[in-house]
Amino acid sequence: MPHACKIECVTRSEDRQVLGFRGVDGEGRPWSLSNAELIAAIGQGRMTCFVVVEGQAHLLLVRGSGASRYLDTFVGQLESLPLPQCR
Repeated sequence: MPHACKIECVTRSEDRQVLGFRGVDGEGRPWSLSNAELIAAIGQGRMTCFVVVEGQAHLLLVRGSGASRYLDTFVGQLESLPLPQCR
C-alpha cells in the first residue's frame, strides 16, 4: 500500500482563489499539484493525502460530483483550513 502524501501549503491567486497545493510523499519527496489535479488523483484512487491541523492528521476526501467536486476533511473543506501560503 502506498504511503499517504502530506499537504504542507496552499498556493492562492491575488484574489485568494486556491490554485494548488504542495507537500511531501511518504518517502519525503516534494510534490506540487493544481487543485483540479489533486481532486482527480484522489478521486481516481491514484493518491491518498492528509493535512495536519492543530497537531491532528485528517484524511482528504473528494465530495460532490462533476464540476462541483471539492476536497474535504472531517474538520472542513480543505480550501478553508488554516494552511500556510506556499512560498
